[in-house]
Amino acid sequence: MNAEDEKSMRSALKLAEKGISSVEPNPAVGCVIVKAGQVIGKGYHKKFGQAHAEVNAIEDCQTLGVRPEGGTMYVTLEPCCHQGKTGPCTQAIIAARVARVVAATQDPSEHANGKGLEQLRQAGIDVEVGVCEQEARLLNAPFFKYVTTGKSWVVLKWAQSIDGKLAYADQSPEQRWITNEASRNDAHRLRRRVGAIVVGINTVLADDPTLTPRPSKGKRPMRVVLDDALKIPLGSRLLRTPKTSPVLVYTH
Repeated sequence: MNAEDEKSMRSALKLAEKGISSVEPNPAVGCVIVKAGQVIGKGYHKKFGQAHAEVNAIEDCQTLGVRPEGGTMYVTLEPCCHQGKTGPCTQAIIAARVARVVAATQDPSEHANGKGLEQLRQAGIDVEVGVCEQEARLLNAPFFKYVTTGKSWVVLKWAQSIDGKLAYADQSPEQRWITNEASRNDAHRLRRRVGAIVVGINTVLADDPTLTPRPSKGKRPMRVVLDDALKIPLGSRLLRTPKTSPVLVYTH
């Protein structure tokens, strides 16, 4: 690995971030193609079921009127080698005659798990793995967790004052929030990424939340209430907005 490899991979990671909340259950992937020290193509996986990052980067080269032949491709995850909703990226890379592929990390899923990298090597492409690997695995932590363990990635979120309090006793407008605007925006970004938001019935009774991401764009997760005694009010915002996203009230 050299400084240019790391710089280009970080650019690919930034591109990958754009797909978060739109590509799940797929991982978010970014790709940059470099030739003679110049970036000639960029791409990322934009939406589940649509073209993958590598194909988009190759098409970007074509749009710019340059050929990826002999270039280096930086991709944040091992290219796929199986036929799914889209064709195998390895075949597109081989057809584009890319000389070198640098992958941040191997894809541990059963369809890949090194098979894509080996397919590229068999085609005579120089392959390197492990550039910015920690960052790439963190970017897709939910994907790696599920693929390797079969378990969901769980985010525990709460707001707490410096003296350990979870809410103000006086719920005046000035003391409505413990959090600030930046942390609330971060929480909404998390909401757009997850598959479900889970709260206890006391949160529903105290706050009457909608549990939706704001602004309302991208994926809307399922809303789950843990309510053993079935105390959720029929007039609550959750039950009044079933078309926004599903609501599951769990009583056992």
